[in-house]
Amino acid sequence: MLTFFFYSLSTNDIYDDGAVAIGNALQYNPVLRILNIGYNEIGPDGTQKIADALTVNNTLLKLVLDNNIILDNGSVAIFNANLKNKNCGLMTLNLSNNGIGGDGAIAIGNALHENTRLQVLNLELNVSEPKEVHLWEKH
Repeated sequence: MLTFFFYSLSTNDIYDDGAVAIGNALQYNPVLRILNIGYNEIGPDGTQKIADALTVNNTLLKLVLDNNIILDNGSVAIFNANLKNKNCGLMTLNLSNNGIGGDGAIAIGNALHENTRLQVLNLELNVSEPKEVHLWEKH
């Protein structure tokens, strides 16, 4: 059996249907540490499934979801379902260029008060447009 610690599916036209399949697989994968699914036109529905999977998967350390169409609904799902979870393993999350606006920014702020593990969050090129944020100063 092959074991992957890093898997890149960037620029593969995965869309929401593919993200749902990835979310299902993530629930049962204790080995994967880095997943890049950027540039795949994943929307809020696919993001919701990824978020659901990350509530049970605490071994994924880095998730790259840049240049998708997550919008506020998807970012709220990621932050409410996952980053508020004390078992969340993510240390790096890239959500750059996803159309995340005010509601998403509020969800991010609320979740970060409860998350002590996330160290790097990239929100570049979103509607609210903050740059990469290093969170280790809050510890």
